[in-house]
Amino acid sequence: VARSSHRSAVTGTTEIAIVVEDAWQSRGVGSLLLDALLAAAETRGQRRFKADVLADNRPMLRVLARLADVRRRELDHGVLTIEFERRPVAGAASG
Repeated sequence: VARSSHRSAVTGTTEIAIVVEDAWQSRGVGSLLLDALLAAAETRGQRRFKADVLADNRPMLRVLARLADVRRRELDHGVLTIEFERRPVAGAASG
């Protein structure tokens, strides 16, 4: 399940959530969903995103490190709130 749930008018940040069923984890599904969700949001002018990730969810943190430029990170009770922008796609035309 991937969804863009909420856009804050104050910060211009869109909150996103992705859930991958246990049986489908470690197959690249999270990477594909995140990339598609961010690309779709960007076509609608949304560039800055926010997600809550369990601090021990190393696979998703690696996906974010690969696909995103993290702008802010805050830890509270084992949950990382991460604000980020999608890293430019290699080979994509600019403008």
